[in-house]
Amino acid sequence: MELSRRQASALRMSAEMRAVFACGSKRLKEKEREKKMKKLRNYFAMGLLLITVALCGINAGAAEDPVCADAVTLKYVENPIGCQLSGSFIYLKNVDAGASLVSIKSSNKKIEAVWNPGMDQIMLYVKPRTATGRYMYTLKNGEKTKITLKIKQNGKVYTLQCQVTLKKMTNPVKSIKISGKTYKTFKKAASGWSVSTGKKMPSSVKINVTPKDGCKIMELYVGYHKPGWRKEETKKIKNGSKVSTSYSGGTLTAVYVQYYEDEDLQGMVTPKELKKSFGGNSAYITLKFK
Repeated sequence: MELSRRQASALRMSAEMRAVFACGSKRLKEKEREKKMKKLRNYFAMGLLLITVALCGINAGAAEDPVCADAVTLKYVENPIGCQLSGSFIYLKNVDAGASLVSIKSSNKKIEAVWNPGMDQIMLYVKPRTATGRYMYTLKNGEKTKITLKIKQNGKVYTLQCQVTLKKMTNPVKSIKISGKTYKTFKKAASGWSVSTGKKMPSSVKINVTPKDGCKIMELYVGYHKPGWRKEETKKIKNGSKVSTSYSGGTLTAVYVQYYEDEDLQGMVTPKELKKSFGGNSAYITLKFK
């Protein structure tokens, strides 16, 4: 049976439309499949993220044990009333604010150890040797003490021990320049050291302190004294700055050098943390004018 031109044309159009519909249906299925795969990938990524967060939370929740250095060296200074510790801290790590003291003791009767709950350092003092509490024990260079601290943290008791060697402080200053003149000769004084300028005291001086090798300056202060004062008035200065020789009725008498050596960090703190905790050492340099 022969088809008319119109019928043949209609059949061709019908075939073409079926092909178009089939192609569109195929593309639609591919898009739907792609969407499903994308959702599955998103769910998988979210699952990995949740697992990672959970593992991090577990690691963060596992508190580390409190620790201190096995051995440290602390410096002491001699003065007319006995000896005093300069660097007087044993630094701790991983101590919680809720930790409590069980016991603390020093094997050397001259040295007292104090720890306050939550603090990250043990404070050491030279004990007074009289009832008035003014005169302190004297120490020998190289004298030792063993500090034992027991604290309770997270329901568990920890024992921390540190062997402390006491070292007599030596002058950390290599030279001091006062208004352009450099002085390298220092004499032992009742407290610290002294330097004689051989000059009359001017209205102001420029002070520059050069430390010895291994000593690093944290801060500098100048001290002013006047008759009747029990203590010196101090002012913080920058190294190399110009300062007045009179202040609040007092006259310039000394330079305080706050410094540290690597051993003072004890492998436990950074220089910034040491400064923040008021650690390190303090050397007293008396300035003598005519």
